[in-house]
Amino acid sequence: MTIVKINIDNKEFEIECRDGEEKLLLNAEKRIVSVIDNFPELRKLSESKKFLMVSLILAEEGIRKNKESIDFDNYLESINIELEKLENLIDAKK
Repeated sequence: MTIVKINIDNKEFEIECRDGEEKLLLNAEKRIVSVIDNFPELRKLSESKKFLMVSLILAEEGIRKNKESIDFDNYLESINIELEKLENLIDAKK
């Protein structure tokens, strides 16, 4: 296990992670800091409320991206269905 030091809202945290996950944690740190920077009103909240709001913002982003991914998968599936229909038409004309 590896210990990664991250700094969020001027507080340092030591997080234990598996080998190879260091970059993931550092990217998460950057994303959290970015949310706090993009919503300056969060700085006025208590620490627990601030991290709750950051969690809700990131969860909403994840839900939205998941929905977009599902919508895109459905779109690709509809294209596949149409391609299969075209292939069947071509095969029927042979």
